Amino acid sequence: MGIFRNLALLVAEGNQDYYFNLSFGDGVPISCTELEYLQSTGTQYINTGIAPDTLNTTVEIKYQYLNNLGTGNDSVMGSKGSSNVNRFYPSSRSSTTSDRMVLGNTVLNTPYDIEVHTALFNDANHDCYLDGKLVGNIGTNFTPHSQPMYMFALNITGTKSYQGACRIYYCKIWKNGELISHMKPCQNADGTLCFYDVVRKERFYNVGTGTFTYMHKAYPSELPE
Repeated sequence: MGIFRNLALLVAEGNQDYYFNLSFGDGVPISCTELEYLQSTGTQYINTGIAPDTLNTTVEIKYQYLNNLGTGNDSVMGSKGSSNVNRFYPSSRSSTTSDRMVLGNTVLNTPYDIEVHTALFNDANHDCYLDGKLVGNIGTNFTPHSQPMYMFALNITGTKSYQGACRIYYCKIWKNGELISHMKPCQNADGTLCFYDVVRKERFYNVGTGTFTYMHKAYPSELPE
């Protein structure tokens, strides 16, 4: 990667905006280092800019809760309009015992723990999976709305709520079967942390307080020929 970065710097000399945004294929820009995850203490969060404004909104997210902040509904991701029928929560805790997937008035419960999980929420058949295992059908009792989803928290009618102390490894969002977002945790060359969306080609930064922590990806060492 060092060779590619140096070449890109030569090509982009005098045009740092070009270097900052240059990427290859569906990867992150060469000005970024892709990370394993970003971790919130419970005060940092990300506004995805995407609202569940259609019933056919699907989310896949890899996450890990770290502890209980005592809010009763510590959350990894979601948003809600003015009533419960607007709830769209791929992962939101219930007290200290359950992790929940919530669509409108339908709630699917799984045991709460602090392991790493991958959730697939509201697929084309409105089924939900946790680590590849079917949790249940979330149904269609949901009224779409325009409140964008937050990561590391819920957006409740425009207000960050029920923030979670957790890690997020990646997040994908589909609408009507089309992938519209694939957020990857990254560190810019200047050290700032963000999620880079390889679909929208945009960076999304912390809009809360404090600073995310992170883990570098572990790449296998190449064996000598």
